[in-house]
Amino acid sequence: MELSKKVWKRFVQEGVLDSARLSKRIAESWYRCRKAGVNPYSGEGREILSHHHLSDRKERHKALLNVASPFIDQLYKNIKGSGSIVLLIDPEGYVLKMKGDPPILQMAQNINFVEGVKWTEEEVGTNAIGTSLHTGEPIMVVGAEHYALASQHWTCAAAPIRDQQGNILGVLDVSGPRREDG
Repeated sequence: MELSKKVWKRFVQEGVLDSARLSKRIAESWYRCRKAGVNPYSGEGREILSHHHLSDRKERHKALLNVASPFIDQLYKNIKGSGSIVLLIDPEGYVLKMKGDPPILQMAQNINFVEGVKWTEEEVGTNAIGTSLHTGEPIMVVGAEHYALASQHWTCAAAPIRDQQGNILGVLDVSGPRREDG
């Protein structure tokens, strides 16, 4: 069993965290998730907008979508075939756009990681999107660093998108299945 999986298991079962074996930001996120009552044995997306509400949300964030979409398209073009997805998330944690290889999009759908889902720490536990939104910093979350089991087969990297005043407008994320060899 990998080290971070052992650390995770001890934390969720006994409430004991070996913080020397985990980054400070991940440890802090795990404590937030525990305090928020996130189920570590689940982690599938639960709050998914209806098509109508997603359309409304996309309309509200039209400027962000218009500016970010060409970058998302180019980023996906560069990583196409790598087994990854590229996502744009609004400041409240809702996935506005996702683009990726069809088999990976299907894997994401299996845990309700789809357009319109709310993907925050409070909803699905420690993850790059939610933790980046919370801290306002870029982060990478690998395997068992995710608080909830459903995401532990993924590796995710996210960074906030800010306006000129420093306000978070959204998050850009690249996610893919965790590879056992790297």
